[in-house]
Amino acid sequence: MEADKRETRIFTRVFRHWNPSAPPPIIEISFYPYSAISHSVRLRRGVYKVRLSHLFSAAPPAVIEAVAHILFSRLYRHETPCEALHRYHLFIENNRSVFEQRLRESYGPSRPHEPHGAHYNLEKIFDRLNRTYFHPRLVRPKLCWSRKKAQVKLGEYLSLHRLIVINRRFDDPDTPHFVVEYLVYHEMLHMKHPVTIRNGRRIVHTRPFSEDEKRFKDFGMAREWIHKMSGAEEKKRVRGLF
Repeated sequence: MEADKRETRIFTRVFRHWNPSAPPPIIEISFYPYSAISHSVRLRRGVYKVRLSHLFSAAPPAVIEAVAHILFSRLYRHETPCEALHRYHLFIENNRSVFEQRLRESYGPSRPHEPHGAHYNLEKIFDRLNRTYFHPRLVRPKLCWSRKKAQVKLGEYLSLHRLIVINRRFDDPDTPHFVVEYLVYHEMLHMKHPVTIRNGRRIVHTRPFSEDEKRFKDFGMAREWIHKMSGAEEKKRVRGLF
């Protein structure tokens, strides 16, 4: 769904804030039905292509402006204004129940939940890890292998759907059991340690999260195996993939 002139005017104004000496930008904005709250901006042949979550189609101008500041500051590798982050996250928190319901209606039932892979059963792995590392135990969410063998994302926990997804490329006889266990364990920690807001910023991997992660008995071996599998080009990116 294409955005109207309001969003374009806002993004143009914010662009000039971050890049005052640049010529007037060409900005194309659309609302995209992401499966989670997400936004993006990419520069393609002189055109700034912006995708905003469809959940923000009725957001107030001040919130759209906050999103613009967040996207352009990251694009130009500048620190994002705390006020913009605070306004953005406050809008999400104030509308979280509505957003969760809309996302469940749009995406929840459509994803097949298949924890049984060709070589590994994610539910059995979850239950074993739950008994070993989590007291009190976590309530088991839905678990499934990804539909495709993604090249970048290793796993994710979708809190809105209470769903853990693990990259199907690891459902392979050549993948050590402790690697699959580590991937599931990491996503279980996201259940235990929710995202926190600090100085207007989302902290995904908090200090308690990192401390708990190192409790996994094969932590070092699993990370090393993933690094080698990812290759030299992707090695530096692995830390931020979860």
